Amino acid sequence: MTDQLPHNDPNLQLARQMGNQRADNSPLSDIDDPLIDQLLTYKKQKISDITIDTDDKKQVWDRIASATQSKSQSAKVTPLFSAKAIRWASAAILLIGAIFSFVYLNYLNQPQIIAQSQSAIQTVTLSDGSSVTLRPHSTLLEIEKSATSHQYRLKGEAIFDVTSEPDRTFQVETALGKVTVLGTRFSVSSWGEQMQVFLDEGSIEIIPAQTQKPIVLSPGQSVSINSNKQVTVFKEANPNEYFDWIDGELIFENKAAKDITAELEQQFNITITLPKSIADDSLSGQLSLNNLELALQDLELVLNGTFSKTGDQSYIFEAN
Repeated sequence: MTDQLPHNDPNLQLARQMGNQRADNSPLSDIDDPLIDQLLTYKKQKISDITIDTDDKKQVWDRIASATQSKSQSAKVTPLFSAKAIRWASAAILLIGAIFSFVYLNYLNQPQIIAQSQSAIQTVTLSDGSSVTLRPHSTLLEIEKSATSHQYRLKGEAIFDVTSEPDRTFQVETALGKVTVLGTRFSVSSWGEQMQVFLDEGSIEIIPAQTQKPIVLSPGQSVSINSNKQVTVFKEANPNEYFDWIDGELIFENKAAKDITAELEQQFNITITLPKSIADDSLSGQLSLNNLELALQDLELVLNGTFSKTGDQSYIFEAN
């Protein structure tokens, strides 16, 4: 799931209404909303609580009279309100400004969802002509888009085919690192408490979130970054292990059992619990991703045990 607010969220709609009223110089009282009513009522109450001394009232009328004298006289322009009233006006402006800042930071300044796949693979073409193929149950969000920089955030896994534009950088970030490219084809995954990047064409730079030390990959190489700050570079990676899901397959060679089940979790939006005794066992083989039950049955034979369903989307493995 995503933290992105839906377009019909009432708070987001109210924020947009406030922004439109501000842009049109229209009063907030035109907005029919309980929050606005409470704000204006509070403001009215605070104004009514201000006591203007008799001397202040006399000064106000004297200044009005002075300001309306004949044009031949030179009237000195002075404030018409007491210091208390000015303090309230300043406080009201600060309060409204704080509301706008809060709404912007929490609602309007959020990454926008570009594409979100469900149970099937989805391909989206970006505005610059680049294409992104999302693995099932993955989300692509846009952080920033300008003439010189396109920044995206990925949750799940995707294959990127980036259009080359020398004057523009293209970045993809996950919780564990960031990939920067100029024009290339690569895959990024962020499931199983690790980030994996495989470069098929071109050149890319990866910056792990923990170390901030750049890693440059050449075609045919990959890098893995896990939540324990471990960075592993594979000089000769097998492309089939990174693009296999496009063909509905899971190909693995000397891969830990926990990484295989993590990939099934991403593919089918499920949770699998493995005993610690077999989580790190290395496996080689191939599984079909077209049917979850069939994939689990084949994996049972390899692991010599049984998967039992513990919930709508959860499974546990028990060795024989």
